[in-house]
Amino acid sequence: MGMPTEPDAPPPPHSQAAAIGRAFGKLLNSHGYPFQYASIASIGSLYNRGSAWLFEASEFPVEARGKGAAADFILKHVRTQFRLIVECKRVNPALADWCFAKASYVRRGDDPNEVVIERITNDGTGVAFSSVAHRWKNSDRIYHIGMEVRSRSVAGEPDSQGRRAINDAVEQVLRAVNGLVDYVDGKANLVVQYSPWFLMPVVLTTARLWTSDVDLSSANLASGQLDLSKVSVAPADWLFLNYNVSPGLRHSAQDHAVDIDLSGVLHDHFIRSVALVSVDGIGAFLAHTSQ
Repeated sequence: MGMPTEPDAPPPPHSQAAAIGRAFGKLLNSHGYPFQYASIASIGSLYNRGSAWLFEASEFPVEARGKGAAADFILKHVRTQFRLIVECKRVNPALADWCFAKASYVRRGDDPNEVVIERITNDGTGVAFSSVAHRWKNSDRIYHIGMEVRSRSVAGEPDSQGRRAINDAVEQVLRAVNGLVDYVDGKANLVVQYSPWFLMPVVLTTARLWTSDVDLSSANLASGQLDLSKVSVAPADWLFLNYNVSPGLRHSAQDHAVDIDLSGVLHDHFIRSVALVSVDGIGAFLAHTSQ
C-alpha cells in the first residue's frame, strides 16, 4: 500500500483573486459590457465638446411581440425628440470585416436613397397614438445586403458568433426600437402633442465596414455568379442598412398608412434604416445626424 499523499495546498489568496479577476474580465469582455460603457464615455466626451447628442439611459428594458429586449443605450438630441437607439456589437476578430452591397431591386417606385425611420405621433386626444414610416432624409450611404468576411490570418474567439453577427445585431436593435414604440404608446406625458418622437436604430461595432458598388444584376445568368474581377470594396466609417423588418419584430401601435399595393406595404410597414457605425466613425456619424 502506498503512502498517503498530502492534499494540495490551496493557492495563496492573492493568487486566487488574480485568477478569478482575469476570468471575470474575460467574461465581461465576451459579453460586451466594457465596449458598451467605453462607447458611452466616448460619446459623453463628444457632448462636452459640443456634440448635440446627450446620453439618456442604458439597458432600457422593453418588450416587442411578447419577447423581451433592452436597448444598450439611448441618446437624445438636445433640441428635439430625436433619439438614437444603440446596440453595441463587439465582433469575433476572425469575422471583423463586414461588407455591404446594394440590392439591384427593392420595390416598384423605390427611392434607393431614402432613409426610413420610426415616427411616433400624439394626435392630442391622449389615447390615440400612431407610429409611421418617416422619410428622414436621403443618403448615398444606403445598402441592403451585409455579410461577414472571414480573415484567414486572424484567430477567432470560440464563444463568438459566426456569420449571423450582422443580422443578429440588426434584429436586436430593431426589437428594442419597436419595443420602445409599444412602451411609449398612449403615454401622453412622454409623447406630447405637436412634439413627435423620431427613433433611429444604430449598431455601434468594432467591425471594419466595407462597401461595394457591384451591380448584382450583372451576374452571369447561366452560372448565377458574378465576375469576381468586378467586385471591389472601399472602407466606410458608417453606413445605413435598409432592412425588411419581419412581422415578429414589429410594434403593435396603430399606424395610419393607406396602402394600395404591396410595394407601398413594404415601404410603410417593413423597410427601416439601421445605421451601422464603426468606432472610428462615431464622431462623423453623430455630426451627420445632428443636422
